Amino acid sequence: MIFIRDIFCFTPIFVLSHIYQLLWGQPSSDLPKWIPSFRSWIEGIWMWLVCVWAFTIPFLAFLTRYDFKIPVYLSSSELEFLGNFMTVGFFIVSAYSYHCRELIQRFLIGLKLKFSVGSNRSSGRSISAWILAAIASAHCRFCFVSLRPSAL
Repeated sequence: MIFIRDIFCFTPIFVLSHIYQLLWGQPSSDLPKWIPSFRSWIEGIWMWLVCVWAFTIPFLAFLTRYDFKIPVYLSSSELEFLGNFMTVGFFIVSAYSYHCRELIQRFLIGLKLKFSVGSNRSSGRSISAWILAAIASAHCRFCFVSLRPSAL
C-alpha cells in the first residue's frame, strides 16, 4: 500500500517540476540540465497541492446536497451537474489559490524591500494568475446563478 501512496504523491510532483523546469526554470550550475532546480521542485509541489485542493473543495461542496453521504446512483442530469460544477469549481479554486499566492509573494517582497536595499524582481508568470483570477470572478456569478440545484 505504501507503494501506491508514494506513486500518487511523488509522481505528479516529479512530472510537474520537470515541466516547470522545461518551460520557465533556470538551470542550476551545480546540477545537470535535466534535473530540476529547487524552485522547480517547489513549483511542482505547489501545483500538485493546488490540484488536490481544487478537486476536493468542489466535491465537498457537491456533497452538501446529499448531507455528505456519497450517493449510490446519480441520474444523468445530476452527473452533468456534477461535471459542470467540478469543472467550474476547479478553475475558480485554482485561480484564487494562485492569486492568493501571488498576493502573499508581493507582500513578502514588499516587506523585504522595505527593510533592505535591493530591486524588485517581477516575473511574467504572474500575468497568468491574474488572467485566471479574472476568469474566475467573471464566471463566479454564472456558477452560483445557473448551477444551483433549484435551476435544474
